[in-house]
Amino acid sequence: MVRPLNNYSRNFKFSRMQFIQQLNRADESLVSRKSLHPRLKIPMRLVDMLLFIAEHDDHHLAKMRAIRKSTEI
Repeated sequence: MVRPLNNYSRNFKFSRMQFIQQLNRADESLVSRKSLHPRLKIPMRLVDMLLFIAEHDDHHLAKMRAIRKSTEI
């Protein structure tokens, strides 16, 4: 099933807004914690994880922009 491209960007934005709301509710102790990234097997602080997510999101946003541009008439 193929969904309209607008659905993907809308869902992407909704999901990221939910994530930001969760971050806003986090307490200060979360900032200093480290956790092992499951795939990379390296310890990451919250700021490291957020940078990793932002770069990954940028990849997906670039793909969506390219698809949108290629389908414009």
